[in-house]
Amino acid sequence: MQRVLILPLTLAAALTGAAALAAGPVFAAEKTIDIHAITASGVGSKIGTIAAKDTPQGLMLSPALANLQPPGPHGFHLHEKPDCGPGPGPNGQPAAGMGAGGHYDPRRTGRHHGPHDRMGHMGDLPPLVVNGDGTATLPVIAPRLKV
Repeated sequence: MQRVLILPLTLAAALTGAAALAAGPVFAAEKTIDIHAITASGVGSKIGTIAAKDTPQGLMLSPALANLQPPGPHGFHLHEKPDCGPGPGPNGQPAAGMGAGGHYDPRRTGRHHGPHDRMGHMGDLPPLVVNGDGTATLPVIAPRLKV
């Protein structure tokens, strides 16, 4: 894993909200989320979208992102705060995305166990794969989340 794509709690809240339907047909919930580049200076330009859709297997996240580097798998997470701005890094200097806080962990497990293990936090997603041309288009399934 090389970089981390940070998605704020506004996404996490949108993806984990439960909808109760009394009667009638059930339709899969969908949401499209704008994604922006981040640096130690702040939130930058839009780099694409991620479509979120409920499926029987869990939440499908379908990225349509560009201008990502380097190619390969990247850490992909939901964070607890709706702020992708800079915050203090390990050395006290401003660091990209630190305003988002820790990974989304509503049960306060404090553990990283990946997207499939119920003992860890819910902010871990399957890796985001960046293609050689800097795009990311491969959908992933987050089995414990829903729109």
